[in-house]
Amino acid sequence: MHKGGQPVAFEVPANESIVKKHPPKRLAKLEDIQQNVSITHETIEEKQAEAERRRKEILNNRVQSAKRRTSQQSARSRSRSRPATAGSAGGSDISGGGGSDHE
Repeated sequence: MHKGGQPVAFEVPANESIVKKHPPKRLAKLEDIQQNVSITHETIEEKQAEAERRRKEILNNRVQSAKRRTSQQSARSRSRSRPATAGSAGGSDISGGGGSDHE
């Protein structure tokens, strides 16, 4: 309600659209672009082939990265396992050992 306390109603015609009369600039630009671009079967196939090439390249990069990571991790685990099998007595430090610090 407005200040006078009386309700106000507006009648909006359904067949007239403000957007159609005065479209936003970005909508007008999109319409211009859509009118100028012709989509053909060949352009779609070219775009699909390019997308497939990029997908394969990304997948190949991921595979190479995983291989490098795996080889680095296996090299680390090999280098860590050698000193532990040499019979060092440092293993008791992990469990807390002497107990004098815990009093």
